[in-house]
Amino acid sequence: MTMSPIKRMVLYKHGVGYFERRGQFHGETLTLSFPLTAMDDVLKSLIVIDRSGQVRNIDFTTPEDRADRLARSGFHLSQEQSLLDLLCDLRGRSVRLTLAGKQAEQVKGLVIGVDVEHEQPLRRALVSLYLSDQRVVRPFALDDIVQVELLEEVIHNDLIFFLHADHGDRSDRLVTVHLTPGNHDLLIGYVAPAPAWRVSYRLLFEEDGNEARCWLQGWGLFDNLLDEDLRDVEVTLVAGQPISFRYQLYQPQTPDRPVVIDRPPPSPKPKRRASLLEESVSEDDIQIHALAVFDSTEAAESTPTAASGEDRDVLFAYRVHQPVSVGRGQSAMAPIVGSYLPARRVLVYNSKQMNRYPFVALFLTNTTDLTLEQGPVTVL
Repeated sequence: MTMSPIKRMVLYKHGVGYFERRGQFHGETLTLSFPLTAMDDVLKSLIVIDRSGQVRNIDFTTPEDRADRLARSGFHLSQEQSLLDLLCDLRGRSVRLTLAGKQAEQVKGLVIGVDVEHEQPLRRALVSLYLSDQRVVRPFALDDIVQVELLEEVIHNDLIFFLHADHGDRSDRLVTVHLTPGNHDLLIGYVAPAPAWRVSYRLLFEEDGNEARCWLQGWGLFDNLLDEDLRDVEVTLVAGQPISFRYQLYQPQTPDRPVVIDRPPPSPKPKRRASLLEESVSEDDIQIHALAVFDSTEAAESTPTAASGEDRDVLFAYRVHQPVSVGRGQSAMAPIVGSYLPARRVLVYNSKQMNRYPFVALFLTNTTDLTLEQGPVTVL
């Protein structure tokens, strides 16, 4: 079954986002698709919660690209003559051929090979089988074969692997969640690369005698670079840059190990029997001692917790009140602030920019409960 829709999205300013999928469905497997560049972050952060069942395990596509996966298969099928290539790759394997005709004769044997006329390979090709029970080699014209049955399980699995690898996209990787049978209420969350969101403001200045005020309107801009449309998604835009890093989890790492050569021991020198008795060891010397087992309570008391969490208010989140819908490959603007602010007109003099005249500016007081993120302001 395909993946559930995204229902919540939290975007940050340092190139990542948190995406949350929720949905009800029936089945035992749920497939998620991610770009290759997102796999390290996904494997570092993926969480799956099943409120009405259990998660058995999660598997994902190997880092190999399509060409490498096909190279590991026992089949090498071209686009032009796949049946001929299949029969050639089945050399030495047990098959059952069904022949054309009213009686639909079936012949079981080991594939010896395929003889091909290069000018007309599909019309003039002979498939040779070795009938081991009769000790006979029998050729069959390719045109007379209407069905090829694979009798070995390993060949069946290898062909399935080839077809799946050939169908796979080089740029995407699949993550499959295996679940217990029945209905499921799933919540799936993960962190993935995402463009940093931006903000822009509009100021509508009003002045009536000695009183002045302005209407401040702020919009958060973000992009949908996912391979799907976003419909009715809860959007949160976070100001600030929490600590984030990339950790290589997707690419397998096989460390080198030293090679130890087993050399035969030198031949012992002859010894007198008395010497052997003198060098014998006691039973206590050859006793095998078990590893020490520690009590968990003692371990916890010996190393007490030395830290606790606290909220330092270093980040500020803008939670958009209304769900947002954004098409695939499109961008959107969501309102994050709209309020009247007290303002007054002031003159600002900067000799480095203009040494003769001051600038006309607006002095604002932020009376909202929001932290105003840095961004351009257009005064209307």
